[in-house]
Amino acid sequence: MRKHKKKIVFIILFCFIVLWGCRYVVLNDGFQIKHQLEHQYYELGEIAPMEDNMCLGKQYYKDLAISVDAFEIVDADEYISRLGKTEEDFSLLVPDKIAEATITIYNNDTEQQGVYFSSLQLVGTDWYEYFNREFTAYANDIFEDNVETSYGIIILPKDNYTVKVVFNMFQRGCPDARWQNIEKEDIYIQTTIRPVSKYIKVQ
Repeated sequence: MRKHKKKIVFIILFCFIVLWGCRYVVLNDGFQIKHQLEHQYYELGEIAPMEDNMCLGKQYYKDLAISVDAFEIVDADEYISRLGKTEEDFSLLVPDKIAEATITIYNNDTEQQGVYFSSLQLVGTDWYEYFNREFTAYANDIFEDNVETSYGIIILPKDNYTVKVVFNMFQRGCPDARWQNIEKEDIYIQTTIRPVSKYIKVQ
C-alpha cells in the first residue's frame, strides 16, 4: 500500500515538474525573450540613429541621429577656470569632475526638430550621471551664458549642429583609487533606452 502511494505521489510530482517546465518555456518564448531589450553599441565618431526608440524623459526623436566626436574628463575647478568663470557663477551644486562631450546632432527630416540634452545620460560600469545645464550654457556660445536656454537645441531640416554637452561627475562613494583612474574605465553615452538601448562608447 505504501509503495502504491509513493508511486502515485511520484507520478503527480513528475507531471507537475513537466507542466511547470512547459509553462516556463512557453512564457519565456512568448513574452520575456521577445521583449528583452536589445543593446547596440557605437564607437566615437560613429553616427547612432535614434529611430523608433524611447529616450529618457519618454522622448522620441525618430528622425534624429547623434555622434560623439570628442570626449574629455576634467576636474571641475580646472574646467571652470577654462570657461573664465568662478564657483560664484554657478547656482547648482558643482560636481567634482565634469565630462565634456562634443556631440553632433543630425536632423534627417524635412521639418525642424529639437532635442533635450536630458534625454542623454553618461553611463559607467555601475553608475550614471546627467547633463549640467549651467556648464553646458557656459561651454557654448550659442546659449550666450543663458542657463534658461541650454536645456536643448533645435536642428533645422536636413541639417546638423555640433554642441558641447557637459555632464556631472560626482565622486560620491567611489573609492579614491578608482576615482583617480576613472578616465581608464569604459564609459558610454546612452542615447535611447527601449526597445533598443543604444550606447556610444566614449572611452
